[in-house]
Amino acid sequence: PDDLQIREIRRSSGGLGAAWVQCPLAPAQKQLAAGGLVVGWARASIRVLEDRPIQCFKCLRYVHMAVTCQTDNGLAGRCFRCGRAGHVAKGFTEVVRCPLCQYEGKKADHRMGGPACKTVPRAASKRGAPTSKSKRR
Repeated sequence: PDDLQIREIRRSSGGLGAAWVQCPLAPAQKQLAAGGLVVGWARASIRVLEDRPIQCFKCLRYVHMAVTCQTDNGLAGRCFRCGRAGHVAKGFTEVVRCPLCQYEGKKADHRMGGPACKTVPRAASKRGAPTSKSKRR
C-alpha cells in the first residue's frame, strides 16, 4: 500500500536488526495491542515514536522551518552527528558532536536532538509549539 513506508534493516553490533516503519495510526495501534508484529518465526516489538518539535535545516534550531528562518549561523548542510559539512550521518563512524550545542558554546559530546542535547525544547509539543505532526496552513 502507498501509506506504508519501510526503511532498510539496520544491524546492531549484537546482530539484531531494526527497521523504521511508517504506517497509519489505526494499524499501528492494532499491532501494538497485539504485542508486536509476527515476522516469519519471530515477533518484532513495536515502538511508537513521539512527536518531535519542528527543526529548521538552515540554522538547525527548533520551532521554526527554513522557509521562515532569518538566521545565518553557517550550520546549513552540516552532518547532524558531527557538525562537519560534506557527508551525511548514514554510515557515520567519527566522534559524535552536536553542531548546535558546539555553536552555542555548550557541552557538545552528544548527538544533536538526543537525550543529552540542551537545545531541544522537550515539552514544546505539550505546550502547543509546532511539531512535525502539527497541521500547517
